[in-house]
Amino acid sequence: MVILSSVLVAGCGPTVKDEVKKDERMTEQPEAKIDETKTKEEASLVEEDHDDSWAFYDLDIVEEWQGLKVEILAMGLGEQIESIFQDEPKDVVALKFRLENTRENGVFTVYPDQATLITSTGEQLEPDIWESDHIGGKIYEGVIKDGFVIWILQRGNVFNIDWIRVKFNAYDEEAEFASKNWRKDFDIRIDIP
Repeated sequence: MVILSSVLVAGCGPTVKDEVKKDERMTEQPEAKIDETKTKEEASLVEEDHDDSWAFYDLDIVEEWQGLKVEILAMGLGEQIESIFQDEPKDVVALKFRLENTRENGVFTVYPDQATLITSTGEQLEPDIWESDHIGGKIYEGVIKDGFVIWILQRGNVFNIDWIRVKFNAYDEEAEFASKNWRKDFDIRIDIP
């Protein structure tokens, strides 16, 4: 009964992810890997207005490791954002990730949706599992995953943050466990303009 109530309530109001997706920088999707001889249909994105509670930034952060390409495409900073998953409005940090396995053979395991966020204002946070997309786990050859990871600030003051750091791990399932190349610790710093 509790689970059914949670599912019903989850569909009754806005989430932070709904608000983040209103900005076109946060909704960019990768093109499908298709035969170039076929015609491509361009999707148009609708830009919606945001009030002063959001600031969005285009990012071009790319890190590659052994055929795993990790990109951070955009960042959203929200002040006093309401969500059905929060008791009261909260300040949030949202990042748009894209993961791609570019290797012909092999599997990676990567968890940006479990990344630790460190802020210049002294917070160390884990992502909100209800608000974030579940993009972590195994990623097989040729696969591209896109998704949002969202952190709820405990102290607020999102617009006072000068920089953030995002830390998470990736594992190469094909590498020898004893080798130095079986694990990568991503540690990405983003200065906020």
